[in-house]
Amino acid sequence: MKKYIKIDNKIKFTIGVLLIFISLILPFFLKVETFKILDKTYDSIIYKNDFLLINAATCLVILNSLRALPHYLGAFFIGESLSTEKNIKILKYIKIFTICLIIPTIYFLIYVIHHIKYHLGIPALTLIFIIGFLGSKSYNYVSNFKKIILIILVIFTIQILDIMPILSKFPIGKGEISQEIKLVSHFLELDNFINICATYIFILLFTLELLLLSLINSENNLKYMNLLREQNLMIKNKSQLQELENRNYLESRHLVHDLNSPLAAAQALVSLVKLNCTSDDRKNDYIYLDEVENSLDSMSKMISQTLYIDKTSIISINEIVHKISSNISIYDYYDKIIILDNCPNKFIKINSVFFVRSIINLLENANYAIKDTENGKVKIVIDSIEKDKSNYIRFKIIDNGVGIEKSNLDLIWKSGYTTKNTTGLGLPFVKNTIESNSGSIVVNSCPNIGTVFTIFLMEVNNYEK
Repeated sequence: MKKYIKIDNKIKFTIGVLLIFISLILPFFLKVETFKILDKTYDSIIYKNDFLLINAATCLVILNSLRALPHYLGAFFIGESLSTEKNIKILKYIKIFTICLIIPTIYFLIYVIHHIKYHLGIPALTLIFIIGFLGSKSYNYVSNFKKIILIILVIFTIQILDIMPILSKFPIGKGEISQEIKLVSHFLELDNFINICATYIFILLFTLELLLLSLINSENNLKYMNLLREQNLMIKNKSQLQELENRNYLESRHLVHDLNSPLAAAQALVSLVKLNCTSDDRKNDYIYLDEVENSLDSMSKMISQTLYIDKTSIISINEIVHKISSNISIYDYYDKIIILDNCPNKFIKINSVFFVRSIINLLENANYAIKDTENGKVKIVIDSIEKDKSNYIRFKIIDNGVGIEKSNLDLIWKSGYTTKNTTGLGLPFVKNTIESNSGSIVVNSCPNIGTVFTIFLMEVNNYEK
């Protein structure tokens, strides 16, 4: 049974938990005494120094913001790490609920541990709502750095409200230190000055937040649209490649059918002529015609296997090696190929035409990889192994060429992917052929060292030709 809610991003969840832990121990280090806020407040009365009170108010905003940062950011990251497989629409409400649950819980734990009571007034509730709102949005295509900057700005902006005397009538700034500062502000007749300065800073920061939020939203939408465009392009290219493959396949079928007719006629003629070569004086002719008939039968099988990829037959490894050698003997890289057949008398059941073509594709790729390598060589190593309590024939195509980057290893099997001026259909054809013959293929590569393609095919046991 699948879980309704799960942690989709373990890194974000871990960061969130770590930040919450930091928020619980931070009051040990960040205290009112650390910034000498009360000393500055009382000194402002004694010396009637307006600057000391403004300094104390500023320090209080900074202190409250620094204390709030870890648990609000932690709650945000935990919310972002969650996902659900059943109902995507309800996910945003799950995130909001999670954030709204975490922050009051942290307030309670801080009170229990440090006996510091954070006032859950309008600023705190506003912050919870804003962080919950941001957490419910799927800004998955924007860097975490920009989201963190936005949250920091929001926290500082909201904390400014705590020191504004004009808001004293509301449940804002009801903390003990905030009330002390506002009381002294009234005594020093600084209410208007603090209100004006705080309002100006609030508007400035709020404007920056709106601009940053707009930028984040636009960037997220733009990157999402680009991703959709790339996906649509990939689907379109895949469809075009599939259409091309289907057209080539249909043309091949027509061609094969056309070849079958004269081939059948040739087989019939050879059989007819053989009937007239039974006398002793035409014994050699009979032998030659027999060879021709065998060649025609072999060609007929090849044509049949070319027409149907799932048309298989049992063949020895020795015959496969012979077919591979015959096909590559016309190429200039033939001298660079080393074939080590350790099980010539073993048998496999495959479509030999497509399989040999697949091996040649791998050899051509290997030859391309070693073209700029000094003493470049390609080995085909064939042996019999036991795997999962079954007998397999293993083909290894090994080169000491340029290798493949780790990030590209999964891409090489995709239709259209290529690093050369080709169609990018070679390796997908190889994989499809091997898997159609109930086999498997894996690749291991190291840049500037070489590449190994390994093919596993089930061995046919106890077969006698």
